[in-house]
Amino acid sequence: MNLRLLFILFISFCGCIMMAQSPEHPTQHPQRTPEQEAQKRTERMKRELLLTDTQEAEVYKINLKYAELRRQPATHEDIIARIQAMNAELQAILTPEQFEKYKTYQSGRHHKPHP
Repeated sequence: MNLRLLFILFISFCGCIMMAQSPEHPTQHPQRTPEQEAQKRTERMKRELLLTDTQEAEVYKINLKYAELRRQPATHEDIIARIQAMNAELQAILTPEQFEKYKTYQSGRHHKPHP
């Protein structure tokens, strides 16, 4: 009887240890470098907006610049200013049709319900 109780306690203890080792947010994406973040965003924009090779190179530079800035602490006003500045830079590179599609995509992305 004591051996059975000891075994149950041991299994319970192992279960607690395993739960303590699990990540706090299992659905959270692994931390990406600014370069990885810019590359992923540029690839998505190339696919969605049908960027030319020249546009892709310029968009990557912009995405990298703002991916690095996102790592820095900022107030809400700073974040809004960065988004506006990024949009202005992108607007100079994209065609009017591409920029409209980009704005539509961006507005839809921010209004998705989170699980």
